Amino acid sequence: MEEIRALPRPRPIKKRARTANPDAQRRLLEAAREVINQQGMSGLRVEDVARCAGLSVGTFYIYFEGKDDLFAKLVVEYTGRLRARVQAAYASRDDLSARFAHGLVAYLDFVEENEKSFLHFRDAGGIETNAGRLSTWAMNQHAEDLKPLLIEGIAAGIFRDEDPDLLAQSLLGLFQHVAGWWIEHREHCSREELQRFALELTGRGLLR
Repeated sequence: MEEIRALPRPRPIKKRARTANPDAQRRLLEAAREVINQQGMSGLRVEDVARCAGLSVGTFYIYFEGKDDLFAKLVVEYTGRLRARVQAAYASRDDLSARFAHGLVAYLDFVEENEKSFLHFRDAGGIETNAGRLSTWAMNQHAEDLKPLLIEGIAAGIFRDEDPDLLAQSLLGLFQHVAGWWIEHREHCSREELQRFALELTGRGLLR
């Protein structure tokens, strides 16, 4: 997979540390998660991340161009973990409709387990990277996982015959928006009600 890096912003030149700590990047990523969960993306400062990781600012710049690049690495890691869960759900031996439903359940499970990260990543996805806008890159990764299932369903005459790219983007956009809305408005419905609604709504639009 192509390495995703945020496009650098102009910043003061900092002297970089000469010796890299083998686990420094991991410590910085863990520290960044902690700082973001406490203060949000808008409150993220390189100095705070370095301090939380017990490292110098110079060491930070060995691994990251700046806080946007750090955030991009977190999104890439988060996206990879979510994809692994959803891919496993799609790969079950059940029929196509059940596999689609398993994928939605896996998506909602992961979002619920990582709700703070999900909201931060959703809201700060406008960072430009070497692969384009970060939020668009992440959505495209998930669409590539869903598209083979849709193509199989269209070929079998189970799913409606539409452009699979458009279907995948539309379904994932709906899931992301509704999941984020639910996290912020849990008083409106339970997780079970949300899941049932999403499956019934997408089923009416997806099945022939």
